[in-house]
Amino acid sequence: MPSRNKLLSICSTRNHPERLREMLKSWRETRTFGDMVVHIWKKDPKIKEYKELFEEFPEVRFFTGEEWFMGEVLNFYSSFYDQYDYYQNINDDHYYVKKGWDKLMTEPLDKKKGMGICYTKGKGNKHNPNAEIISGKIVRGLGYYIFPKFRQFGFETYIEDIGKMFGFYFVEETIEHRSVNSGHGEKDKEYKFIYGTDEQLNYAKAVEGWNKVKERECKKIVI
Repeated sequence: MPSRNKLLSICSTRNHPERLREMLKSWRETRTFGDMVVHIWKKDPKIKEYKELFEEFPEVRFFTGEEWFMGEVLNFYSSFYDQYDYYQNINDDHYYVKKGWDKLMTEPLDKKKGMGICYTKGKGNKHNPNAEIISGKIVRGLGYYIFPKFRQFGFETYIEDIGKMFGFYFVEETIEHRSVNSGHGEKDKEYKFIYGTDEQLNYAKAVEGWNKVKERECKKIVI
């Protein structure tokens, strides 16, 4: 049996309670272990609809709070719940498609003493890595899940660098990423907000900052 604190999936969601419901349903139906935490902006225009999910999914830890972007959410909850073997970056536009995905994605890491990153490529997904699972040893060694300058973009750059240093493993089609960039849905107000000019500039600065310190930072991690 997996340990009680084997895996924590961390979800950032905004303005899409209906998508979150579908994601959580798929997670409930396909997981064999692990926990889920969801961060919702307390001033989200659809906060009422979000709160309807609290009773529907009692096994999920819901929090309403600050207007954090994805990187901030990942860093806060992986620090707050610092006892897990592994952490997963998940969004409301993901959909779990294969029963036992959790076992499939943690087994390669277990074989490497819990060190490394495992990701999946879902159908229609053009971006890798997707829905990655990262070693808690890496998160605790660095002191963060995502390099803090990354807010919403550039995670692929960071994750790929970490994977090259500590192990990068691939599992086929266990989780779909139903994003606009993967051909799902329309470019709504939320999409335009996230992909605005300011965030694109923040991304470029984050990559530059990470490239300057990544070798030094990764020396913090003891294998």
